[in-house]
Amino acid sequence: MEDGQDAETALRTLTEADAGRDHRQVIVMDRTGAAAGWTGAANVEPMAHLCAPSLAVAANWVASDRVAGAMRDAFADRAGAPLEERLLAALEAGEAEGGDARGIRSAALRIVSRDRPPVDIRADYDDRPIRALREIARHWAEPGFRAFLDRLPTLEAPHRH
Repeated sequence: MEDGQDAETALRTLTEADAGRDHRQVIVMDRTGAAAGWTGAANVEPMAHLCAPSLAVAANWVASDRVAGAMRDAFADRAGAPLEERLLAALEAGEAEGGDARGIRSAALRIVSRDRPPVDIRADYDDRPIRALREIARHWAEPGFRAFLDRLPTLEAPHRH
């Protein structure tokens, strides 16, 4: 993709060269927002990947075949909201449909963009890690902390302070 490959081409290049591709699940989004996905047959059902412009969801070994669709819908329903809010809503929707069939003990949200400070929050060893992520994000969005974040360097403004 660094060489300008689109999502479909990059995914095809990866999966064709991978002898273990039947055990993999991959979603790829290129710089234009085009998405492509691969779900190998050896993944644990229910499994799915859903791709649309500027949206990609992958799920396997989940409690219900509704998990991926609920995540996609929650993300799409919040068009115009900050990306971190849309992603948290998607995680919450997936959890509401049963989430990971094995249960979860950790969750993370990492966003890197060219013009905004990075988002990097996580909750480990928690009974409700997605709820904990939401709480961390609430603190992260408080005006005082936002003012601090808004002074951090970004890829486009590396000397900002």
